Amino acid sequence: CSGTGTCTLTVEGDVTVGAVFGRQTVTLTVASAGDGDGLVLSNPLGIACPGSCDASFTAGTDVTLQAFPDAWSYFKGWRGGGCSDTDPCTVHLTSDTGVTAIFCQIGRDKPSKLCQD
Repeated sequence: CSGTGTCTLTVEGDVTVGAVFGRQTVTLTVASAGDGDGLVLSNPLGIACPGSCDASFTAGTDVTLQAFPDAWSYFKGWRGGGCSDTDPCTVHLTSDTGVTAIFCQIGRDKPSKLCQD
């Protein structure tokens, strides 16, 4: 047998059979939005980005994201991946997932729509 489908064997005596199982990987994509700037880091390591980036993880992994705004910005919150609020967010990865970190500039006269309260 070969490939990824079903394998049926007819055994007529002693036979050695082996199988190789690969771990499925999924992609976590982190994007930045708003009119501010900041950095998003992950645990386990893989995500370390200002702006947008992605990383591959083994399916079933819990990845915790934490946002760090720059000096003249604040972190408004998360969107996507089951994340909300401003606390660190843990994403349980079972498929490709996207999360957006919203950073807003402090004291901006005309904030972007994402940064308006």
